[in-house]
Amino acid sequence: KAVLTKLARLPILTVGDIADFAQEGGMIGLVEAEQRIRFNINLAAARQANLKLSSQLLKLATIVE
Repeated sequence: KAVLTKLARLPILTVGDIADFAQEGGMIGLVEAEQRIRFNINLAAARQANLKLSSQLLKLATIVE
């Protein structure tokens, strides 16, 4: 969490596989569901870092706030 706080406003894409990564401020959180790897995206975190994510990527993701 401390690392995410330091990187919050920098244009660095954060990706992690720890529990609730996207919900805790990371941009892309990898999760296992139904024996597949899925991902959650935190749009607010990406916008705060001035990053724009592809609409194709967003179609595949679960958006979290």
